[in-house]
Amino acid sequence: KVSVILPAAGSGTRFGADTNKIFQPLGGRAIFLRSIDLFAARADVCQILLVASAGDITELSKQFGRELADLDVELVEGGSQRSDSVRNALARRDEAAGLVCVHDAVRPCAAAERIDAVFAAAAKTGAAILACPLPWSDHALFAVRARLRLRTHLAWDRPTLPACRAPAEHLNAFAPNFVP
Repeated sequence: KVSVILPAAGSGTRFGADTNKIFQPLGGRAIFLRSIDLFAARADVCQILLVASAGDITELSKQFGRELADLDVELVEGGSQRSDSVRNALARRDEAAGLVCVHDAVRPCAAAERIDAVFAAAAKTGAAILACPLPWSDHALFAVRARLRLRTHLAWDRPTLPACRAPAEHLNAFAPNFVP
C-alpha cells in the first residue's frame, strides 16, 4: 500500500494571485483537488495527506472540509521548509503503507499510467521518481554539470538523460555526486 503526501504549504506568491495557488480553479475545481483525484480512487493508496500552512488549513477546512472528508484526505500542518512539511506528514504515515509517494499538490496532470509505473518501480527497487527523456546538447549538459557541480560525468547517455522537477534538497538526499 502507498501513503500519498501532497505538499501544499508554500505561500504561492510567485504565482501572482490574490490567494494561494492551491485554491485556483482548473476546469471548475480547485487545482489541489485535481491532484487528489489522481490518487483517491486507487486501490493501492491507503492514505492521502494534504500538507498546508496553518492559515490554509483553516480555509481548506471551511471551503472543502466535506469533500476532503468524503475523499478521506487528512490535513497536516506544514513546516517552514518543504522538507519540514514532508517530515510532518511522514510522522502521520499509516503503518499499512509500505511506500510513500510525495507529489506536489499543484501538479494535477500526471497520467495514471505514469503513476502506475512509478509505483511499480518503487515497489521493485525501494524508490522511484517520475522523469522524462529530453534531448540535451553538449552545451546544456555542460551547464547542468556546472550548476550541480557534479564531481563525475553523468551516468546517462545524452539521448536518454532524464529530467524531473525536484527541489535541490531531494538531490542532496539522493544524488551522491551532488555538491551543494
